Order: sequence, then C-alpha cells, then structure tokens
Amino acid sequence: ARHWPGTLESQWVPTDREMWKVENYARFLEERRLRLADAANRLLDTLRRGLLPPIEEPVVVPSTPTISATREAPDIVDIEDETMVLSELNNFALEQGLAAGQMAYEVFDEDSGELTALLDLAWPDGLQSEYSRPVAVLIDEDSAVRLAAYDAGFRVFTSSDGFRRYVEREILREPL
Repeated sequence: ARHWPGTLESQWVPTDREMWKVENYARFLEERRLRLADAANRLLDTLRRGLLPPIEEPVVVPSTPTISATREAPDIVDIEDETMVLSELNNFALEQGLAAGQMAYEVFDEDSGELTALLDLAWPDGLQSEYSRPVAVLIDEDSAVRLAAYDAGFRVFTSSDGFRRYVEREILREPL
C-alpha cells in the first residue's frame, strides 16, 4: 500500500490497520460494504441529476512531438515539446473513447487547502470517469510533484509509452 498510495481507497478498502486483523474481519466487511454502498449511491445520484460530462471531440495535433535535441540531458523536454507530448496523449485518450484530461491540474492539501502540486496532465475522475483510478502524466517533474500526485491518489506516469501501455493493457483490455 505504501508503494501505491491511494490504491486501497480506490478499491474501497478500509485503511485502518486494526481492521485488517483476523479478529476484526466482520467489522472490516461491514466498513467495506458501507464504503461500496456510499460510492454506488454517489454514482447513482450523479446519474439521476444528469451530471455526466459532455462528450468532447478530439483535438488533433498535426505533428509528432519530439524531445529537443538542443538540451544536454536527453530526458528533459522543453516547454513547447512538453505541451505537444501532453496534447498527443490527451488526443490518444479521446480517440479511445476515454475522458479528456485536464492540463495543469492543481492538487491541494485536504487539510490546509494549500496548493501542493501542479500536474502536467490529469484525469482526476479516472480515464473512465468514476470507474477507474485518477491518473496523471508528469513530464520532467521532480520527485516532490510525483509524491504529491501519489499522495493525492493518482497513478502517475512519467513517459508517453508507459501511459499508452496502461491505457491499452489496463483500461481497454477485453474482459475474460
């Protein structure tokens, strides 16, 4: 759980370690049942109120982004190339029938309300809104931004290839 922050919560598993003890199994099941029921009721309420996001047409980026050859470190992307990479990934998600991501998504600390990170591209409600875990793509960000995204429950990708593999293998895979 500590390697993948937010994973337990995304599966409605109680995070109180006392609940994980064998003698507390009945309480664990009751707590999880309540969490699942609450999530289902929120989703049904959202559907009842008609609050589904509008379907957006994909924005097509005409050229393939490239990493700047003028930089010394090959893994650093200049801002124009970064924007093109992020636009291409957003287009890729839209072409797959998935939700549009949000550029420059702000993450705030729940307790203080303080801005903790600015994520390059994020799907805070998941690529399949309300059905999949929040996802973020971070290009050339430091570990503090990555950690803030993890702490906020995002699955974080730092490469185009990693994000595309995730979409193809985890989100779009055919059910058995």
